[in-house]
Amino acid sequence: PVTMIAYAPFMSEATPDASLTVNALTNQSTEENVKSSDFLLMKATVDPEQDLTADGKLKISLNHAMSKLIIKITVNGTTDASMSKLAINGAVVNATCDLSAAAPVVVPAADAVVATVAPYKGTESCECILPPQKIAEGFSVNFSYDGKLYIWTAKEPIELEKGVEHTLTLNVNTTVRLAAKIARKWATGQLIDRN
Repeated sequence: PVTMIAYAPFMSEATPDASLTVNALTNQSTEENVKSSDFLLMKATVDPEQDLTADGKLKISLNHAMSKLIIKITVNGTTDASMSKLAINGAVVNATCDLSAAAPVVVPAADAVVATVAPYKGTESCECILPPQKIAEGFSVNFSYDGKLYIWTAKEPIELEKGVEHTLTLNVNTTVRLAAKIARKWATGQLIDRN
């Protein structure tokens, strides 16, 4: 048996006892930059005599090691594409992954500082990729709509987990602002019960 480590995207050559730098981009305003911010990882012990496919190839199954944040904003009950200056504040984007660990995970870098991330704006939602992390305070989302700046700030700690797609829904109207948050497994779509 041999230990196999695979990761994507390729950043640099790494040895099994190395620690990789894994950074999400602060400008994720394009689909390409969102994809560039993702980090897929696999570490497994394989037996080349038994674990190969019928055609002699090694099966590699990479998993998302980062967290995905989806933000859905409705203004007066509708999704409006004219929002601008969307920003996610208070999360770190610099992380590391210790490949020597039995089960390597991405963790915020020791010297990481909070950043502002410009997410990709799709037709129904906005999204970005962030390292898994616990944000005790200061997590916020801001955007401009119709010449006004809107800011939503988390009132409780936020936890962004690896392989989980977190959805933050912000409903804005002229008198009230409401928010809801759900979490689901990124790969399977299974909801995670937070109650």
